[in-house]
Amino acid sequence: MVWVTGRDDVFKFVAGVDKGGRPYVSRKNKAIVLASGVRRNTIAHEIGHVLGFKDKYYDVWHPESCQWFEQTLDQDLMSNSDIGDVTPAEWHELDRRYPVKVAR
Repeated sequence: MVWVTGRDDVFKFVAGVDKGGRPYVSRKNKAIVLASGVRRNTIAHEIGHVLGFKDKYYDVWHPESCQWFEQTLDQDLMSNSDIGDVTPAEWHELDRRYPVKVAR
């Protein structure tokens, strides 16, 4: 990651003032908006959005209760930012999209 200042085409971090507010990415303002007290996994999840990854939440129908429930994949950061991690498939996609250039 390279920190850049003074440009309009890069995303910036914006610290929110509301504790417990929901973090989000604003593509219009090129901002990652974080609430006070946000966890590092949540920051990584929001950076994942900037890198092009979508949320992986699933609505599942439970016929017993006649309701839809949101289901997440515990092992996947883009599904569960509390305990998830970057999956091997996501690492592969990152390597494909952003190949490492070695300075010589």
